[in-house]
Amino acid sequence: ADISLYDHMKMTAAVASCVMQFLTAKGEKNYKQSLFINAEKSYDEEMFLLYSMDISGIQSFIYTIGEKGALKGLRTRSFYLEIMMEHIVDELLEKLSLSRANLIYTGGGHCYLLLANTDAVRDILDHYEKSLNHWMMEHFDTALYVACGYAKANANALRNMPKGSYSDLYLTISKMISKKKSNRYNADMIRNLNSRKHEGERECKVCRRIARLTDDKCQVCLALEKMSGSILYENYFTVMSEPDKDALPLPENRYLAADTKESLLKRMESENYVRCYTKN
Repeated sequence: ADISLYDHMKMTAAVASCVMQFLTAKGEKNYKQSLFINAEKSYDEEMFLLYSMDISGIQSFIYTIGEKGALKGLRTRSFYLEIMMEHIVDELLEKLSLSRANLIYTGGGHCYLLLANTDAVRDILDHYEKSLNHWMMEHFDTALYVACGYAKANANALRNMPKGSYSDLYLTISKMISKKKSNRYNADMIRNLNSRKHEGERECKVCRRIARLTDDKCQVCLALEKMSGSILYENYFTVMSEPDKDALPLPENRYLAADTKESLLKRMESENYVRCYTKN
C-alpha cells in the first residue's frame, strides 16, 4: 500500500522485459512451465543484472570556468553533464531494446538500471563502456571518465531474500566501479593518449586544453558559453544526429541544441532529429 501504482507498474515492466530477454536467449518457450510451475526454481536463477554507470571528474569539470560569468559557467556545465547522463542512458536502453522503465535512478553523474543477464547484453555493455571512454578522451582528454559495474542477481536477491542479499548487489557493483576508477586506461588507450596530435598549438583560456580556438576558447567551451542563456529562457533541448551551429557534442556522434516550441516542431520533421528533453 505504500508503493505508488506508477512505481509498481514501472518496476513490473522492467522485471518482465528482463525475464523475457533472458528466456528468449535461453531458448525457453514454455513460460508457464518455467515461471509458474517451476516458480521456486526460477526465483533462484540469475536472470538479472543490476547495472550502474558513474562519471568521474565531475567536480573539476564543473568548476573549470572562465574569469567572467562564473555563475553562468557553473550552471551550464552542470546542466550539460546532467543531459549527457540522460543521453548516455537513453542510448544504452535503445541498444538493449529496453525502455525507461528499466531505469531505476539517474542523477549527479550516476545511474542504476535493471537489465537482463545474457551474453548479448554483457557484450553490448562492454563495447558501450569502451566507446564512451574513447569519446570522453577525444573531447576532454582525461578530465572525464565513465566507470561501469554490474552484479548478477536472481529474483530472491531483488526481494532481499535472504536478508542482506539486496545490499550485497550494490556492494559488488561499488567494488567493480572502484577497481575500474583506480585502473582507468589499458595499454592501448595510454599509447593513444601519448601519440595524439592536437589541432592547433594554443591553450583554451577556460579548460586549458590544446585545440583550435575561437576567441581564445575551444569549441566545447565556446558552445557552453553560448548555451548559458538558452538554459534560462528555452524549454526544449534537442539531441540531433548531425552538428548544428553552436551545438554541444554528445557521445555516439550526437549533438545537443536548445529549441523553442516552434523550432522543435520544425526540427522533428527532419531526419536529423533523435530525441528531446524538456524542463521539469
